[in-house]
Amino acid sequence: MKYDFAISYETITREYASITLLKKELERRGYSVLVYQATALTPRIKAEVVVKHSFYNDDDFKFIYYVFGKNQKILNLRWEEIFPKGSTETAKYLPKESAVKISHLAWGAREKEDLIQAGVEEKKIALTGAINLDFIRKPVFESKDRIALKYGLDGTKKWILFISSLNSQGGHRFKKTDKLYNPVVEAFVELSGETRKEMLVWFEKALKQYDDIELIYRPHPEELRQEIEDSFSDDVADRFHIISELDIAQWIYISDKVYNWNSTSGIQSYMLGKGLDFLCPIEIPDFLQYEMYDSCKKIKDVNDFLNDIISENKNERNDVLESFYLTDNGFAYEKVADYLEYLYNQPKDFDGINYDEVLSFRPKIEIIRNRFFRNFFVFMSKASMKSNLLKPLHRIFRLDYRPMERRNIITDEKIKYYEDYVEKFLAAQVKNDG
Repeated sequence: MKYDFAISYETITREYASITLLKKELERRGYSVLVYQATALTPRIKAEVVVKHSFYNDDDFKFIYYVFGKNQKILNLRWEEIFPKGSTETAKYLPKESAVKISHLAWGAREKEDLIQAGVEEKKIALTGAINLDFIRKPVFESKDRIALKYGLDGTKKWILFISSLNSQGGHRFKKTDKLYNPVVEAFVELSGETRKEMLVWFEKALKQYDDIELIYRPHPEELRQEIEDSFSDDVADRFHIISELDIAQWIYISDKVYNWNSTSGIQSYMLGKGLDFLCPIEIPDFLQYEMYDSCKKIKDVNDFLNDIISENKNERNDVLESFYLTDNGFAYEKVADYLEYLYNQPKDFDGINYDEVLSFRPKIEIIRNRFFRNFFVFMSKASMKSNLLKPLHRIFRLDYRPMERRNIITDEKIKYYEDYVEKFLAAQVKNDG
């Protein structure tokens, strides 16, 4: 079967609700849509338009060529658009080489200008806003009591949410010779490790001082769980929860207090009126900070944190933050669908990619080789989770080789949660419009 659109995702909690919403809208308009997980390396797919979660340079065309052939209609969703200040002087992960010829999504005017400076034609930039913020415009969140029952939390206590951007790089570090090597990211990972150790000490003290709080730790998608677990004494461990499930906006909405560490999810906290309170036990160098968070409240001392934890978040207008995101009254998912319709109706050679120049013989061999080995590790990761006989191997395959594979294996239960979430959102829009 040939699909009109094939949409990839990398991280479930960051992307799946948004692309499900986009899929529903495209299907409503009469198109066929396939959603697939890029890290699972699916078999060859036929699609008129390829929608990829990220696209940086010529290396990404290896994946396109192997899965889709010489496709010339590609949209990069750019799930990582906001970068620390230092990235403007280094890689910044903007498109390079032939990647500038495909279409790219921009959440706001600042990102659009960056893409133009990188060499992308203006007609190939879709200025839409971020789809994940659509769910905040007309929220359909579950109640605190319902979430408490689902995750074993005490709904009578005060919930303290910490949104982490403490990056472990999924256990993988780029070499200096890699195209995606970025010294800013490497420094970020080093700072993350030091900060995490001190942050966990703060949380232990808070849980000991206040017996009426539950602390919810929302890990970064590339933060390894074992770097957080087993950090607390038995008398408080049952009130510390590492939870990566559900959309982050859901947790922000029902939490009594929200803290952040350099996470771009701050925009959701800001839009939900929960402020921008940052925990900084170790000073963040200026080149690793985000410009949009320069004026936010930063707590640098454990005693200040222990005093602040019983206060309420305060929201103050942040014009710089708003310049990074298009926050008009229109829904981003509808604007992305509009652009995809435009892309669908373009000639088959719209992107003008010369695959014979972009891909040499050697990369084609690498594609086949990598597919075999990655499929093997995916298989072993799944099998070791389900089989008691293979369970001793699970830790090896989860940690040493493909930590992303285990984290991103999506269950039917998770799919149902996100589909129900989107259906409720769409039903609420129909009700409001009526």
